[in-house]
Amino acid sequence: MKLAPFFIAAIVVVALVESGLGLYQAATVVPASDWVAASAKVRAAMQPSDLVVFAPAWADQSGRLYLGDVMPVKMVARSDDDAYARVWELSIRGGRSESTAGMNPASEEHFGRVTLRRFDRPAARVLRDLSDDFAQARVTSRRTGEGADEHACAGTGKERQCGSTTVGQRVMEVGYKPRRGILAPVIPGEILAVAYDDVDGGVLVGYAGLHDYYARKSASGVVSFRVRVDGTKSVLLPLRNEDGWKRFELALEPGKHLVVFEVSSDQPAWRLPGFHAEVRAADGQGAP
Repeated sequence: MKLAPFFIAAIVVVALVESGLGLYQAATVVPASDWVAASAKVRAAMQPSDLVVFAPAWADQSGRLYLGDVMPVKMVARSDDDAYARVWELSIRGGRSESTAGMNPASEEHFGRVTLRRFDRPAARVLRDLSDDFAQARVTSRRTGEGADEHACAGTGKERQCGSTTVGQRVMEVGYKPRRGILAPVIPGEILAVAYDDVDGGVLVGYAGLHDYYARKSASGVVSFRVRVDGTKSVLLPLRNEDGWKRFELALEPGKHLVVFEVSSDQPAWRLPGFHAEVRAADGQGAP
């Protein structure tokens, strides 16, 4: 019976804390009218090369209710921000986006509890998006080992069939984020290759990683992802569950090039690698 006052006091404390949290949440909810006003400003000024982000990251779902229709898949599932000349950041509760880290805003306005910032930045010029051009790629597989014959995978367009394995354009989940690119699952005992025959010069910039949370949870085999250019230069990226979306770059001299992306693994079960690549202008290349 002597413990009863302590239990009563504990209940009172819990009740007070819960009431306080309820009042705090009610006081910090962002009214829809604030989102609407900030979004209207973005819509009125937005240009094709603009990027829209929300901060903190968990506000993304709320923000897309108001601006999702001007955020295409290429934007939402982008590999990086390099091709965007301006970034519109809609922020609540003092949040900042990783896309604007270390940058100073060119403008800042407040719409109630939503802060709208615009950041201006130099943008990379994309000469060719190889994920978009997958229909022009040759997809083949061959047994591991020297001298093995290549076999063309069937199909055209956005998907190819290599036996029971489908290779093609997808929005993937890599590192818990959406990533647009080419899904190229490992084929047991084989090397899968996606080749482009007529790639112009510039800078080949790409990313690779392992798709699907459940697949990563089910296996730990390392995937070998290799990029070859003209058979004379290459880069090898080992892909592990914890690696996320790994970047690579290769300089391409002026002229036409053969670019090949290869995937294989000694432990192929549940290995679903994917990649995105594009050719960007080198500094000053083809500047308007």
